[in-house]
Amino acid sequence: MRFLKKHFSMYSHLPKEIYVLAFGKIMTSMGALIWPMLTLIMSEKLGLNGQTIGLYMMIFSLFMGPFYLLGGKVQFTRDYTG
Repeated sequence: MRFLKKHFSMYSHLPKEIYVLAFGKIMTSMGALIWPMLTLIMSEKLGLNGQTIGLYMMIFSLFMGPFYLLGGKVQFTRDYTG
């Protein structure tokens, strides 16, 4: 426990918002682990070959970009219109 206290004591003075942002970043990064798991499920459980899995992953990634932009736009307009 002393090890954690020693290394994290420099962050004890930060405002609460920084901890919220750090927690959100950790949660978002953990969400990125779904892609390798999804490929395993597709190959092991569904019996798909590598080419088909690659095609599905490419389609998913092509759809992700525009939807991230759309989500950002919706959030931006929602935050600033009151």
